[in-house]
Amino acid sequence: MSSYENFDCSAYLQNGDIRLENLKLEKCRISGQQCRANYFKNCCFHDVLFEYSDKQKLIIFEACEFTGCVFQGDLKETSLAIMDSLFKDCTFEHISLEFTEGARTVIEENGFFNCNFKDIRTKQEIHFANQTVSGGKMENVSMLLDVPVALSCQQCSAVYDNLFSDVKMENVCFVADYNSNVMDSVNFVDSTIDWILVVDDSRDLDENKFYKCNVSGLKYCRQKY
Repeated sequence: MSSYENFDCSAYLQNGDIRLENLKLEKCRISGQQCRANYFKNCCFHDVLFEYSDKQKLIIFEACEFTGCVFQGDLKETSLAIMDSLFKDCTFEHISLEFTEGARTVIEENGFFNCNFKDIRTKQEIHFANQTVSGGKMENVSMLLDVPVALSCQQCSAVYDNLFSDVKMENVCFVADYNSNVMDSVNFVDSTIDWILVVDDSRDLDENKFYKCNVSGLKYCRQKY
């Protein structure tokens, strides 16, 4: 992928935003540019490298399909939204997100099939919900929201209503409201799920389900704030 040419996103600049809709792109690199927002809708990407190093305020992927793509970069304090999209044989690596009041990442209603997640660190509020994650591996992935600071800003990460199947999780840490997830044939190695229970939250039930999982490497605990 390093030999791929940059796709010229500036041709799609509208009122300070880059908007790509209904495109089919392959074998190219899409790099972050200094703009207010990157918006991708109803696009198909095959063998594309998404590489971000500049600061954007917002990146949105909606109803897109990705095959054999790679995502990487320091997103800094960018807010990220990924919705109603399909990822097959993709790699997410060397990605970081910083905490800032008001910024949040929303990842909902997607399918991740045979995807690998490696060296991902986020300190931002994340909502990860209603997803299917099947096959592949999560390695060195941490969701480390500073909970007292975040709650003082009325922010809290949530991981709920997801299906994880046939996934290996190694050195993975979720610090979130973690509930109503199904883990089927998941192999946990040196991993932690730190379930946040907000003091005034009435949902004090653990509705997560584990089927045929290797939980010998899982530390599962609750924290009240």
